[in-house]
Amino acid sequence: MTARPVNVFVAARGNDFMADIAAWLVEAAALAGHRSQLVRDGSLPTDAAAINLVVAPHEFYVLSDADDAAIDAAAQCSIPVCTEQPGTSWFDMTVLLSRASPMVLDINTHGVAALQAEGIEAQHLRLGGVPSMDRRSAPSTSPPSAHHQPTISPPISPPTGPPMCCSSVA
Repeated sequence: MTARPVNVFVAARGNDFMADIAAWLVEAAALAGHRSQLVRDGSLPTDAAAINLVVAPHEFYVLSDADDAAIDAAAQCSIPVCTEQPGTSWFDMTVLLSRASPMVLDINTHGVAALQAEGIEAQHLRLGGVPSMDRRSAPSTSPPSAHHQPTISPPISPPTGPPMCCSSVA
């Protein structure tokens, strides 16, 4: 049996950290043997045969130009990857946008518990474990994503001599 393709949707005009999460999910799916792609073109999930992950549904759907019917259809064939803190308006929006989905994931255990309290069968998605997260590893062989990759500067060497605040005191 062939592995189902994985499409990871994220808002093109959304938070860069959500784009990072989406890229990690694409990378993890590829490492698990799935054909995977990052989708940042504003299109909504429509392929019910694929695994459609929607990172930060409160951003993705709200920043789309889609009407309510199109958003509801997309939610029915996708799995939201929720990111917001319970008690915020963004979390409340996430709850509304996740109800029609066949499965719901959250990166925060507090979010999972709060979604479950709302009657949504949420599961915890623990982030981590892909090579691109380790700056010591060789460059990733996964396809480049369309988001900004953070640059990590080398560590700054500690100064030699007395601290600057004390250099004129002798």
